[in-house]
Amino acid sequence: MKYIVPLLPALLAEMVNSEIDKMKLCIVKQLLVCHGENTRDAIEDAMMYFQQNPFKYTIWRLFTLDMTLILSTIGLLTTYTVAIVQFTHFFD
Repeated sequence: MKYIVPLLPALLAEMVNSEIDKMKLCIVKQLLVCHGENTRDAIEDAMMYFQQNPFKYTIWRLFTLDMTLILSTIGLLTTYTVAIVQFTHFFD
């Protein structure tokens, strides 16, 4: 459990990113069926907002909180575990 808690912000950020992708898809669908110039302009403004402001939450502008952080952390832990097991057998 103590290894899962530090990864929860990355999981939550990934869930938020998924919801934003659903919102983008909904906006694109609305653009296909919209009637009127004002509605089309509002939808295009929303699309431009999502393009100009992508959702990325970073730590120290170095680590992006998303699923890749979780997977790379798991990969790093697995690699070091395998290395430790191999070195303990080497010195036995």
